[in-house]
Amino acid sequence: KAWTTHWILLLIEDITERKQLEQQVQSAHLAEVVLATARDPLLILNADLRVHSANEAFYKTFHVSTAATEGQPISELGNGQWRIPRLRQLLEEVLPRNCHFNDFEVTHDFEGIGRRVMLLNGRSLAGDGAPERILLGIQDITEVLQFQAAARESAEKFKALFEGSPLPMWAFDLETLRFIDVNQAAVGHFG
Repeated sequence: KAWTTHWILLLIEDITERKQLEQQVQSAHLAEVVLATARDPLLILNADLRVHSANEAFYKTFHVSTAATEGQPISELGNGQWRIPRLRQLLEEVLPRNCHFNDFEVTHDFEGIGRRVMLLNGRSLAGDGAPERILLGIQDITEVLQFQAAARESAEKFKALFEGSPLPMWAFDLETLRFIDVNQAAVGHFG
């Protein structure tokens, strides 16, 4: 009877370990699929801040190879372009404090792509018995900022032309037909 009980416990333990291993494999596969399909550059870092892997968007964006990236400390990538003390501090806090960071802005002249503004987000990938890792998302917002600056400049030019025009001008909301703005020439002319 004791032998049978021991054998059953071993069988249950073996099944439990097998299910845990299957869950780890499924989680790893899911992570690979997400990494491969993401449009923005992503890095998976080991606890020592060495690159475990990167997605295709990272390699294309920064014009680097797998060999020059994987296994390297993040601070050494691209001739040290990621050697940013505040970024290192943020990354070093992710795993021990089980925290994350969002929208850490980096403006830098990156080798091969020039001056760019990037938003970085970091999260822990710990769990399911897998090694602790950090997911670092990188979003290039350079063009968005350039577009916003151009839109502001265009609005300022329009405002200057509108206000300085000798012709009476007014702007109104098309839905409500309420006046939004009236220039000085219209005020002088119509009162």
